Amino acid sequence: MRNFPKTAEEERVDFEERFIKDAIQFEETIVIEDELIEKYIRGWMDSAERLKFEKSFLTTNRRRERVDFTRQVIRKIDEQ
Repeated sequence: MRNFPKTAEEERVDFEERFIKDAIQFEETIVIEDELIEKYIRGWMDSAERLKFEKSFLTTNRRRERVDFTRQVIRKIDEQ
């Protein structure tokens, strides 16, 4: 175990590693959410999964707007 404080360089490296890890985690979360939103919009969820999505994801205006926006994008893509 280390008994002395980290150097500024060690602190910077630690910060960058946490930032990169958090950025990767954030991107992974967005991808998963996008996939769930598409499944929801296209009706590819069973009733239990759909209910769980509605109760846990559609809890804020921002998320509902995201689903509406994605619905519009999918509709435009499907029309072409």
